[in-house]
Amino acid sequence: MTSLHLCDKYELAMNKITVELKSDTTKERVTKYLHTLYKFHKLTDTEISIVVEFTLAYYKIADTFKEGTNSRHLINKLLFDTDSRKQLQESLNLKEDVFNNYLSKFRKKKVIVDNMLNPNYIPPPGKFTLELKFV
Repeated sequence: MTSLHLCDKYELAMNKITVELKSDTTKERVTKYLHTLYKFHKLTDTEISIVVEFTLAYYKIADTFKEGTNSRHLINKLLFDTDSRKQLQESLNLKEDVFNNYLSKFRKKKVIVDNMLNPNYIPPPGKFTLELKFV
């Protein structure tokens, strides 16, 4: 888990706390994002690592589309097609039945909704700011 003592920068200002998490790769950034939001999704470390791979595959497919294209549905269709799922399964070194069990878990946990990766699990590529408000 990412905790405040592991962050690169921590600032406390009037009614605002800024925590800066350094990440050198997209994979590291997505992993830190999911660990930061653990209290909301309760995914295990193994589940997080699998969702990270799905998210990276999503980014890779999205890169083939022009900017501004409303292509979320098409990207997810390609992400969950038989060939892509097989490729992800092999890259994760999981047997087919184990991989399918994770997909079922992700549907129950609303990581996958209507055969689409829930956008809450897809942080913006590149650097971004995550804002949490306590009201």
